[in-house]
Amino acid sequence: MINRFSYIFATLLVLMFSAGNVQAVPNVNVYGSGTYSDSNAIVNIYATTLDCNLMSFGVTLNFDPADVSSSGVSRNNAVWYLGDGVTNSVYMSPAVDVSGVKMIGGRLDIANPTDGYGGPDILLGQMIFTRVSANVPAFTLTYAEGGTYVNYRTAAHEDLDTMPGGVVFGAVNLVPDADGDGVPDSSDVCPGFDDNADADGDLVPDGCDAFPSDPAEDTDTDGDGIGNNGDPCQLTMPIRKQGGSDYSQGLQAVYDLQPATFTVKIQSNYLSGPLRLDKAIDITIKGGYDCAYSPVNSGAPTVIDSLIIDYQSGAVTIDNVSIE
Repeated sequence: MINRFSYIFATLLVLMFSAGNVQAVPNVNVYGSGTYSDSNAIVNIYATTLDCNLMSFGVTLNFDPADVSSSGVSRNNAVWYLGDGVTNSVYMSPAVDVSGVKMIGGRLDIANPTDGYGGPDILLGQMIFTRVSANVPAFTLTYAEGGTYVNYRTAAHEDLDTMPGGVVFGAVNLVPDADGDGVPDSSDVCPGFDDNADADGDLVPDGCDAFPSDPAEDTDTDGDGIGNNGDPCQLTMPIRKQGGSDYSQGLQAVYDLQPATFTVKIQSNYLSGPLRLDKAIDITIKGGYDCAYSPVNSGAPTVIDSLIIDYQSGAVTIDNVSIE
């Protein structure tokens, strides 16, 4: 009985010891994703490492020259560099031939020269193509170099090229991008415009920003030239011709449009002017209206920057207006 128990116990120890020393095989999965429009295709190439950090990589993106031609390629130099990350050595620029774009990169940080780089979804680089046919572009991935050249070497000095399952090339998946800005249609913030153009840095693309140089404003619902964040009356324009239209232009522009005597109402929060009255028509200017143009203009006086009345002007009547 004792001998049988000892045998079982010894067997369990062997199994436990063996299981505790099983090591995962290091590998790297290389794949691509991108977008295509009627005119271009943009492909980003990524790598995900398992149980290793890379010291180098080498990949070729293959394409059909009957469908696309290469128009730009850039390595992700924020990750793949030889130097300190600021002052780096120049090495092995990407190469383009008739049916493939070859990119080789490495990581040797002088502060941590043996660390390499690893992790999920590491951007290797980006490649841009011009479409020359109506066919949806198709791409495949292979090694950059063959023979004895080592494309994928780890920080532990392992040659992944020659290890079974060491390097796996995945698919290159493309999705539609109608405006060609590199953002898929399904997540495009500003369709028809470049989502990457944002001059004021407010995260609203310039093409959909009513105030592209003002980070505090991006929308003007009533079209009066005042951004919603600073507009007390977001839904109504600041000037209204009695019995007629609303206007977003300045008071001078509204006056110049009128062929005959008229009355104009202005919201109390609107600063207008300067104003020059030089036509033989009568005008009544009534300020102090609220956003809804309630019948009684009892709000704060509307401010007109300056007022000049020429001798040929008709009668001028002013109500609840401050001229400064």
